[in-house]
Amino acid sequence: MKTELWHGAHNNFVVMYYEKNIPRLKKCKIQELNRNYNTDGLIQITIRKNILMKFFDPEGTLDNCGNGLRVTASFCFKNNLCKDKGVIESLGLKFPFVIEDNTPKIFFNVFKKEKELWSIGKVKHKTIITKDFEKSKKIAKSIRNKLDCNVTIIKMLENGIFAQTFEKGVENFTAACGTGAIAAALSTNQSKVFMPGGLLKINKYKEFITLSGPTKMVGLIKNEIST
Repeated sequence: MKTELWHGAHNNFVVMYYEKNIPRLKKCKIQELNRNYNTDGLIQITIRKNILMKFFDPEGTLDNCGNGLRVTASFCFKNNLCKDKGVIESLGLKFPFVIEDNTPKIFFNVFKKEKELWSIGKVKHKTIITKDFEKSKKIAKSIRNKLDCNVTIIKMLENGIFAQTFEKGVENFTAACGTGAIAAALSTNQSKVFMPGGLLKINKYKEFITLSGPTKMVGLIKNEIST
C-alpha cells in the first residue's frame, strides 16, 4: 500500500493506493486519519481496466468529489499507474480525464438541476449569487442543514466569479470544491471560478463539462495504516 498527502487547489486529501482490492476501513479510522492529517477527505484507489476511486468525507461517509477526482488522476500519473489519459470510476459513474501540462482535466457528463439544487456527479449543491458575500456565508450552515446539501456562495467579478463552498461532512467552508465550482459556473455561465485555494477552470466539451486546476503532492505517509 502506498499512502500520500495531496491537495487540489488546497483541498487536502489522504490518498491510499492498493495493488489488489480496496479494503474496507472502519468509519472511526477514516475520521481519525482525516483529523490527524487535517484533510477534507480520504481517497482509496486501485487499478483494474480503469482507475477505481472511493472517496470518504471527514465524517467517513462515501461520496464523490471533483477535486478528489483531479488528485486521483495526478496521483496515478505521477506514480506511473496510468498514462496521460484514462477513466476514473467513482460512485458507479465514469469520469474520463486527461493530463495536460501536469494539470488534470476531468470530464463530467452527469450534471443537472432539479428544482433549486444542482447535482454534479451525484453531489448536490445549492448556489447563492450575492453582492454581500460575508452576509451570505453566515446563513450557509442553516441552508446546508435544511436542504442536506453543499452550499456554494458566488460573487460576480469582472473576469469570472469568486466562490466558496460550505461542504457536507467537513461542516465548514473549504479552500476549494470541484463540484461546487462546476455548479457555480453553470449558475452564472462563467468559466473561471476563483476560490480561496486557487483558480478552477470550467468548460463545455461536447456533452461534457470539464474541470481543471492545480494539484500537488504534499508529502508521504510512511507508516502502514491498518484497517
